Amino acid sequence: MATKIEQLKVKVKELCQQADQIDRQAQSGGTRKAAAMYERWYGIALELLNRTFPARVPRFERIYQRKRTWTLLYEGRDRDDFQQSLAMQRGIIESLPEVLDVRALDVTALVTADLLEDELAEARVLLDHGFVRAAGAVAGVALEGHLKLLHKQATPPLQWAPGDGIGRLANRLRSEGVIDKNDIKWALRLGGIRDKCDHRQEEDPSVEEVEDLIRDTQRFTQMIRVD
Repeated sequence: MATKIEQLKVKVKELCQQADQIDRQAQSGGTRKAAAMYERWYGIALELLNRTFPARVPRFERIYQRKRTWTLLYEGRDRDDFQQSLAMQRGIIESLPEVLDVRALDVTALVTADLLEDELAEARVLLDHGFVRAAGAVAGVALEGHLKLLHKQATPPLQWAPGDGIGRLANRLRSEGVIDKNDIKWALRLGGIRDKCDHRQEEDPSVEEVEDLIRDTQRFTQMIRVD
């Protein structure tokens, strides 16, 4: 296992360097070349993910498919969206050695499978590497997922629409008595930070705001549960 992990670390480092090259190519205005480079990178990275951490493949593929980002990039548009999406995928790939390191240790009683799929850990990796918007977007996905879990655990279970975001999910939980007024204020504040990360606005999210989003999302998911 140790040998395989070392080999994986080398490959992951190579893929991360390639992702950085693609990002620089996109920043310099060479969007068509960046799109072509990305397509090759994506195929290799997806195969590696399939072999080592298949649980993360659906998320990796969803990032690829959203808004047809790569077509827009090829046409010279939505460069910011491309770079944010690439950063999110890079973060998934970069986390692979740590995942296998954990699997290699006999600490099942201390580390659960949830840790391996923890999107907040992915968000921290992104933030540590300076991808502030991408980190906030991933943390927002974790919060949204927890709110949907609360919907499922309610009695009777609550339904939500495909387009429901943090605000609608939280308001429905409040109106059904699943969470209280303090909980919804908490969720909506975090949702506001997530929106700054997901949508281009006049004011960019700060590192401190995204740090708060990651930390408080973890606290929220631990404290706000259905009895």
